[in-house]
Amino acid sequence: MSWTFYGVHAKPSEYVPIGRRWLVQHNGGCCRKRAVAFAKEAVYYAPLRRWQRRLHPANMCIGEIRATVQRRWEGDNSEIPATIAYPITVPQMLLNVLDDDKRIIFYIFGYLQYPEDLNVQLMMEALCYGRTDNVVLLDWSKYSKGSYSVAFRNAEKIGNLFAQSIQLLVDSGLDVSRIYIVAHSLGAHIAGFVGKCNVFKIPRITALDPANPLFYLPGCYLTRNDAEWVDVIHTDKGGYGTPTSMGTADYYVNGGTRPQPGCHFIGLPLSDIDLCSHQKSVVLYAKLKRHSTKFIAKECSSYFSHIFNSCNKTRNIEVGYTAKNM
Repeated sequence: MSWTFYGVHAKPSEYVPIGRRWLVQHNGGCCRKRAVAFAKEAVYYAPLRRWQRRLHPANMCIGEIRATVQRRWEGDNSEIPATIAYPITVPQMLLNVLDDDKRIIFYIFGYLQYPEDLNVQLMMEALCYGRTDNVVLLDWSKYSKGSYSVAFRNAEKIGNLFAQSIQLLVDSGLDVSRIYIVAHSLGAHIAGFVGKCNVFKIPRITALDPANPLFYLPGCYLTRNDAEWVDVIHTDKGGYGTPTSMGTADYYVNGGTRPQPGCHFIGLPLSDIDLCSHQKSVVLYAKLKRHSTKFIAKECSSYFSHIFNSCNKTRNIEVGYTAKNM
């Protein structure tokens, strides 16, 4: 199976292929199972502010996986990120072009999405904004097409392959503490498989409304054990998003259920209208990252504690990019 990295051209929202392919062998199955450690989960609820209600609509294995690598910026005032293509089988090439002083953010999008999708562009522009991080977009769109059941079966394979690639980078000298994965919907479970299949612990995984359908059996979905810290933002629980608390900290925006502000309760399946609440997690995270706005949530033992205003009022935490593990 070939993977292709592609670069950024003209501005962060325009992506073009730049060639260079490589092969990665997949032996099937997760490389190991971790012992399950149980920890008390922290559940947070937060309102959605008016300025966060704008939604960019979403558009709609055995193929290519591509990635955008935002390396650095040319000139102090330039809006053009410099990029480079390299083979995954020679990870030292990637290490040579990344800024050693910056964290590496890997972004994994969800089912039926692709790099030109408005929501993906929104996230990439937000992650690149401020020039604070190296940013890599995992494009698995050729694997996520077709029926959901096929994409579901592909998720573990993609996660295992991506885990092998990251392991190669670490073996070649990448500091594990610099790795941060942000993932949406089905991509969140791919991130979980990445965490399950590495010897080391990834410092942080941020899951944006992890997918709900078919992810029911233990070992098949993201858990709090897949990274040192797993923070989950829920905006459509019980719909396209999981109703299950999966992270070290789970944030339930407006109760975590549809309809989110500016969205309808129901629409045609997989339509922009029906996906609106599910995509709000991406919009919220991107807005918070780009505007550096603090969005504070309060800790609650359950949703009913939130409803009856009996949450822990002394323990609050930020949501999104600036959130810290407590």
